[in-house]
This record gives sequence, structure tokens and C-alpha cells, in this order.
Amino acid sequence: MDSFKPNKDISWDDLLVSLNDSFQHPVETTWDIYYYLKNNYQTDGSLVSRQLLRIFIALRIERPSLINSLMLGVALRVSHAYRDFNLPRFLDIWDYSVMLRPEDCMVMPSKEGKPYLTLKDKVDRALKSYRLHHSTAIGSKEDIHTMIAVKVYEKVRDGDNCSSVKLIDSQGMELFADSQRFPLPTAEIQGRLFDVLVHKAKSGIQYVSEIVVSEKTVETVFEKTVGYVDRIDERHGHFHIYDALSRHFVAENPIIRPDVGGFVRFCPIIADGDKFKSAIIVGTLDVDEGYSTFGMVEAEVVAIDSTYRKFRYAITSPIPTSDGGVIAKDGVASLDALDARQPLSALKVGCKVRLVLFLKRGRDRVKRNYVARFQTCPVG
Repeated sequence: MDSFKPNKDISWDDLLVSLNDSFQHPVETTWDIYYYLKNNYQTDGSLVSRQLLRIFIALRIERPSLINSLMLGVALRVSHAYRDFNLPRFLDIWDYSVMLRPEDCMVMPSKEGKPYLTLKDKVDRALKSYRLHHSTAIGSKEDIHTMIAVKVYEKVRDGDNCSSVKLIDSQGMELFADSQRFPLPTAEIQGRLFDVLVHKAKSGIQYVSEIVVSEKTVETVFEKTVGYVDRIDERHGHFHIYDALSRHFVAENPIIRPDVGGFVRFCPIIADGDKFKSAIIVGTLDVDEGYSTFGMVEAEVVAIDSTYRKFRYAITSPIPTSDGGVIAKDGVASLDALDARQPLSALKVGCKVRLVLFLKRGRDRVKRNYVARFQTCPVG
């Protein structure tokens, strides 16, 4: 071995010769396999690359060793290039747990002073990437977060137009990623669910490493609730939705486009520390189902003003819980909010009504009772 000089540009024909005589010089042949595979794995394909790795494992004598560690680095490149390469299975056959040298785990600084990734770090990252791309792979997936793309921001950077995507997971973690990191055209990103591999820098800051389209559905990742569609901002494509807790959500350019005054089933998307709440609409409800699932407040009509088309009510059922304010027991509502299937003549002072009620912020920024819809209750 002392006189052996590896052929760093070895050809396929020369490699075959080396393989045929490998029993005479196994160490030299492992180096031949290493240099050939390093130079040609991208063009020779997955099958040839995997076959050469198997031959290397059968031939290797020095382990742990420099050649063993170098070849493991090439195997990681093969794994990244070919998704049919079963990296966890390969590492088991490789006997990875005892195959690293001490220097493979040592952090070394670059010329700029930034630390290089160790071979162990590279293997750990490659395993995480493999699990991201293979949903059925076993092993820890704590660094993989299923996130919804709630907003795409257009911006100009260095004179070029680019886009940044806001991602939120079910625990409220918020991250941003360049739209070019996504496996979809920018126009198809918003509102889609992605599995995101998240790395943490030594500073503690989390950042997006890789992104794939998730096989999950929004409803299986985020909780669902029922909301009332209060208004639509057609200019911006914003659908303003309130839930029974008086929380205000915005669904931006949703795939399902409900009518104003209707009820929807949606997934609340709320980032930690962010006052803005997004909604992903997953279905619409008919009026009666909306009444029952949203929940209605019972009240009594105290007074009616036909001139201004208003009526005053007093809540008789328990006051609902609300977010960011307290629902008042007494209030005023519009006669126009009456269920269109009921005659206005049925509304009398002293009669019982059921209200779709939540707090809504006025122009003065104060939250007050707001009756979106109501029904009169049958006598007796």
C-alpha cells in the first residue's frame, strides 16, 4: 500500500480490471471504487452506484479508516441524488454506529472562521432529509413540521422580483422561506400544506432547510371550527370570518369561496405573538347546520324601532366566552338580520329570539355586541 498511488480519474474499464483482481489488492480496489463513484455517480445512475457501494462494503478491510469515511461521504451524495437509495438500511449494513473516526466528529473551522459540518453532522442531516422525503421511514421526525403557506409576499431584492412565503404549523411556529425553495410554482404555494425540515443554528434561530408537498390534509393537521362570513374585500380577496369566540380571521383568496352571511367550516391558523389570524376554509354549511354548530344566544326582545329598523334585546342564556372583550347582556341589533325564512311580523316586544352573536370592533376600535343573524322562537 505504501507504493500505491490512486488513479483519481479512473475509467469504467480500468475499474472493471481492478474489480476482477480485487482479491489480490482489496485496499487499492476500494480506493478505485471511491474515486470512480465520486466522479460518476450522477451519470451512472442509482443502480450502478448502489452496486459499487455494496462491492465496497464487501471489500473494505480498514475500518474505521480514511477511505471508509470518504466513501460514506460519497454515499450521502448518492442518497441525495437518488430517492430510491434506502439510507437508513445502508447505514445499518455499513455498521455506522462504530464506523466513525474521532476526527469525523470534530468541529473544524474554515478559513473564514465558520465551523465546517462534521461527517457525523452530515449523516444526521441526510437522515432527516431522507425521512422528510419518505413519509413511511422510521426514526425521529421531530425536526419535520407540517406547515401551511398562509401568505406569499412579493418583494424586490438586488433589483430582481422575488417572493417570501409565510409558513405556520399547528403549534403556532412561524417561519419564512424563499418561494424558490418550494417544489411548486409561486402561484400555487399559498394555501397549500408542506412538510418542512427545520434546522436550528447555533444562535438558536430556526430556519427552513428543505420543503416537500405534504401528503396530509389541512383538516388532519389543524383543528377545525365553524365561522360566520361577515364580509368580503373583493379588491384584496379577503374573506372576513368570525367564530363563536369573537375571533376575527381572514381567508385570503380561498379555493372555496363562500357567500357573505353564510357559515363555513375552517381551520384557524394563528402564529405565536401575531395578532393577525388566518383561516383555511375547508367547507360550507347550510343555514340550519351553521346555526347549530356555531351556536346561538337566547334573548328577549325589549323594544322595536321600525323607523331605524332596530330592536333592543336582553340576553337570557349564559353569556358566551369571547376573545378580547366581554359580551354585554343588553344590546341593539338590525331588523335586517332576521332569518329570511321568517316574517318580520312575528317579531314582537317580549318574544324570544336566538342570536348569532359575537363581538365586532367598531370604527372607534372598541369591541361591541354584533348580531349577524337571528331567529324568532316559536311561542310555547
